[in-house]
Amino acid sequence: MKRPTGITVLGILMAFLAFAGLGNGIAVPGMPFFLRLLALSYGITAFTTSVGLFRMAKWTRKSFLTWCATVIGTAIGLRFEQGHHLIPFVGFTLFVVAILYLGNAYIRRQIA
Repeated sequence: MKRPTGITVLGILMAFLAFAGLGNGIAVPGMPFFLRLLALSYGITAFTTSVGLFRMAKWTRKSFLTWCATVIGTAIGLRFEQGHHLIPFVGFTLFVVAILYLGNAYIRRQIA
């Protein structure tokens, strides 16, 4: 089966996000330990999702949902670490959840 262009683009994007997450988890000095763990888990789950997208594997959607949970966990961790105001944080988080929902729906349609 030929891989759709959107899946390829999403796979490349996830690979870049994996590189960024792993880089933040390893190379940023002075980062609190729990944020370092969140960044590393973000990078690892993004990498596994990228591999799944390129392989068109059946487990890709589960990996994507795990990455989505890591995204939300990282957002919450940053909220408490940096002390952002609650209302803008909730609004932005709902926006991110909507985008993640659309990504999940697209992956579900393309990889059956």
